[in-house]
Amino acid sequence: MLLRWLGVGAWAAGSWALLGRDAEPDYASDIRPILDRSCMPCHTESGVGPFSFARQESVVRHSALIRVQALSGSMPPTPYTSDFGPISLAPPLSDEDRVLLQRWIRQGKPGTASPGEREPSPPAAMEGGLQMPTLPKLRLEGAPYGLEYTIPVPEGITDITGWDWRAESPRSVRRVLLSWSDEPIAPRETAFEFGSEKVIGMLAPGYAAYRLPEGTSLKPEGRYLRIQQWMHPSGRAESAQIALAPVAARAGDAAQLLSLNHPGFEIKPESNPVLTLRHTLDRAARLHSVLPEARFYASRVTVRLIEPGKPSRVAFHTLRWSPLWTGHFAFPKPISLPKGTEIVAEIQYNNDERCPMNEGKKPELILSGPGINQEACRLHMVLLP
Repeated sequence: MLLRWLGVGAWAAGSWALLGRDAEPDYASDIRPILDRSCMPCHTESGVGPFSFARQESVVRHSALIRVQALSGSMPPTPYTSDFGPISLAPPLSDEDRVLLQRWIRQGKPGTASPGEREPSPPAAMEGGLQMPTLPKLRLEGAPYGLEYTIPVPEGITDITGWDWRAESPRSVRRVLLSWSDEPIAPRETAFEFGSEKVIGMLAPGYAAYRLPEGTSLKPEGRYLRIQQWMHPSGRAESAQIALAPVAARAGDAAQLLSLNHPGFEIKPESNPVLTLRHTLDRAARLHSVLPEARFYASRVTVRLIEPGKPSRVAFHTLRWSPLWTGHFAFPKPISLPKGTEIVAEIQYNNDERCPMNEGKKPELILSGPGINQEACRLHMVLLP
């Protein structure tokens, strides 16, 4: 830990020299752009962040916490990278960003609010929303949990190019997983398992809206749409309701939902195994998005693309996996892949004293399964013709 903080000081000192010793960061020109780029996807009045950064007074009030979170790398909680461009709306802070934030705070938070700074207008009413069931209120306290149910696929919807959604309590309903199902499910609490090989994708703040390219569409692969919500008790009796609307499209080339699974594995105490998933394309395709599925014992997740006769490229990578901060990892542009391309996913698990799940206790044998204290190793993808 000491070396880590010494390292921070070293790069900070070097970057300060680039800025000039007498340069004084300004809120409007230096700090506000960082917040808009990396914080505002979540930190608005209607966002999942616990407080809004839309106004300078709120930023100043929480400046000590901002400094700690920025230097530790804990925020923004989307430390995901790709050789094919950004895959989240809240990109990680750069070294220069961290230096500017630290200097601004140390120098007394100089500068004035940007002209006309205000909270963004609330979103307009959602059109074309589906008929949703009445859901029970969130638990007042306790660990995060799942809530799942199905709704019938409306008649006449044969091609879908995207999804819009909104939570009545966005700080408590943070993620929504969509998949197809042939069986109806009444609202019930559930584990964290995706539980389907027909996973459409994840809807979550901080990630791009779910949209397929023009000329392609999802075609229903079941009579029901299965909805799984990740609930975070907040101490208040908040609503679990969401609004959900499919974006209809003209008939287009059908997108393919592909899921890879590593069943029946175990993680021994004091071990750090790496499990691998592989799939070779039997035809040319375009990779639209990936969604790894792992839980709290997972740490590193990497998805590589190996085209015939070429070096591998990284489609998705993180050294700090968290199942609480995942989303729909869609690439800025679908990745064209020739026949014979191998898609390889590697997920590393830590079942030692470094794992937060083992805090205060000795590591025990961990099995694969649907429970919060069990693990999963899956990769879900959307492939386009």
